[in-house]
Amino acid sequence: EEGLLLLQRSIDESANTATDLLLKTVGTGDGLEGTRRVTEDMQRLGLANTYLSGLLDVLGAVLAPLSTPANSRADINTQPDPYNQTTAEDMGALLVMLEQCAEGRGTLMAAFPGQFTADECRKMIDLLGSNEVGPIFIAGGSPGGVVAHKHGWDRLPLTNVADAALVFTPGGNYALAIYVHRGETMGFDEANRLIISVARAVYNYFNPAGQ
Repeated sequence: EEGLLLLQRSIDESANTATDLLLKTVGTGDGLEGTRRVTEDMQRLGLANTYLSGLLDVLGAVLAPLSTPANSRADINTQPDPYNQTTAEDMGALLVMLEQCAEGRGTLMAAFPGQFTADECRKMIDLLGSNEVGPIFIAGGSPGGVVAHKHGWDRLPLTNVADAALVFTPGGNYALAIYVHRGETMGFDEANRLIISVARAVYNYFNPAGQ
């Protein structure tokens, strides 16, 4: 029950303190070990651009940042946190794995045999589905869908805004992850409108008007 509450707080509130406590749980009391295990699990799933090298809110020891295909690119630099990285592609893939697991199949169950049940994966999707932030982001562009998602953005100055979701619609279900970055400060409303517009275009593709 305590772990479930921490999960809920980390999703609904983006509560770093809750996430750090979860990492300590994963690391059997050692948060840094928890980050190492999470990173190893992401690598095992083929999510090469996703890693943690330190706790989010607790200053102290950190692991060495990793070199990844994404942060090694010479053509673009989004100035990511060196100790906490992912990509929209990795998060979209992870959400697909979660949905497949909820159906009793897929990469999560293959990579970690006996460690995941379909019920546990459905519960995780339910937690993401209870993260209601109003008609903004992907939910704002998916008027006839049920959206299970995790959103996030920078503290000021605002340079990064993101949302990653499983979207369940009459015309088909899909994963959608949108990460918006600008080198200088962006307006929240501007980023929100962009995410809504992209989400609506994808929703309309699966749900054409009049069909």
